[in-house]
Amino acid sequence: MEGTSATPFSARARDRVLHALFISLARLQIEALSSNASAAAIDVIPQLEINEIMRKIASRVAKVAPKLHDDVVYEITEFVDTWKMCKQVNALPLYYYISNTKKGARLMNYYGELCTRMEKPTLISMREVENASTLYYYREGKNADEKI
Repeated sequence: MEGTSATPFSARARDRVLHALFISLARLQIEALSSNASAAAIDVIPQLEINEIMRKIASRVAKVAPKLHDDVVYEITEFVDTWKMCKQVNALPLYYYISNTKKGARLMNYYGELCTRMEKPTLISMREVENASTLYYYREGKNADEKI
């Protein structure tokens, strides 16, 4: 069964993947953030570079969901602040994701897994924004209880 569709930049979609969108763009556009271990470099990235990525996302939001623009910008800013704080409070090296948390802290963890308060639950696919919907088909008549 297919999951239900998600409205672009809806609250649920933003909560589950907006941070991953920001991280993806940052890793592609800012060389100092490209490797898994470079998640710790967020606090040395010039604000101008961070703002450019935010501008790209905000520009898209302005086209597809203009009423949500301010919410998206606020949530990205809040995520970046949390990312910087995560780097500061962890004694271990910070990674985007690492399975062995004895060797490092992770910024993201799988959605549905137990996350620390600093880890951001992250979907693997946008197809997972909503759970699959169940469809029930009812029949009337003599064999109504019969399974189809």
